[in-house]
Amino acid sequence: LRITLFGEAFRQIVAAQFWIAAFNTLLTALFLLFVLPVWGLQLPYTPVLITFTFVAGLVPIVGNLVCNVVITIVGLSVSPLAAAACLGFLILIHKAEYVINAKVVGRRTQMGVWELLSVMFVAEAVFGPAGLVAAPLFYAYLKKELVAARLV
Repeated sequence: LRITLFGEAFRQIVAAQFWIAAFNTLLTALFLLFVLPVWGLQLPYTPVLITFTFVAGLVPIVGNLVCNVVITIVGLSVSPLAAAACLGFLILIHKAEYVINAKVVGRRTQMGVWELLSVMFVAEAVFGPAGLVAAPLFYAYLKKELVAARLV
């Protein structure tokens, strides 16, 4: 029974992360394909960067950070202004991902946004980036166990 609850929590988290990665990819694609060209800036390898954004986005939080670094470095190859624009946009997206992640994961796992954000911040403070990545999964599993035991 416990492995079933863990598997269910894992499936819910993975499905939620898929949608978060797709949303981040959409915003990044809009930025790279439409916003930067309006400013007269065009990054090389844009299709590769968009694809990389999705693949890296499948790894919660950390994937977004890796993607931010790559896109900012590519932006720096164009100009310092392009790098600054990329970094500013990507920081905004990364911070928004905390809330988006909490909403999407919370909806799929029947957790409140405040619950998940609290768990993510505490896990990051205690365990570092690994805790931040693992927090939604372990909290979803813990909550399922508590519900099954009728303690919540």
